[in-house]
Amino acid sequence: MNKQIFLLCILLPILGFSQSKNKSFFGAQIGIFEARVYNEFDLSSNFSFKTSVGLQGGIDMSDFFVSTLIEVSPKWNYNINKRLAANKNTKYNSSNYLALSVSYTPDWASLTDYKYREIEKLSVIPTYGLKRNFNGRMNYELFFGLGYERYLNTKAINADKSQVGVRFGALIGLDF
Repeated sequence: MNKQIFLLCILLPILGFSQSKNKSFFGAQIGIFEARVYNEFDLSSNFSFKTSVGLQGGIDMSDFFVSTLIEVSPKWNYNINKRLAANKNTKYNSSNYLALSVSYTPDWASLTDYKYREIEKLSVIPTYGLKRNFNGRMNYELFFGLGYERYLNTKAINADKSQVGVRFGALIGLDF
């Protein structure tokens, strides 16, 4: 199951790009608690699809952790036409957006200082964000969302199977 989800996240952008002539680009971003590489390709002038693989870290129940994150997000860049009409930078989908972020955290790629912790989780979180480009290929992205999280494997943690998930961040990156 884990390998199938990973392969789907890798192959979906390639298959989608090979069937259309839409713009596609790769990038890398880093924030305080995460680092990721991503591929984003346009489905239309206002809609795009983003896949990313990265590392996320933090402190949970006084334990430090680092885990792998696999994410897919259909995005509606709702003000890109308004920015284009105002002669603002819209390169690499620089706009405000609404996204449905679906992320998977596998338990086979986690590091923690709690030796028996294995967390496998699936999150579906509607997200509001903005992405702006500066200096050619550099970008920053701010986002926030509330949604649903489901723990698929809760060995050695005191967690409910499902809960409200919060997603927020500030990232800086480079587009290729």
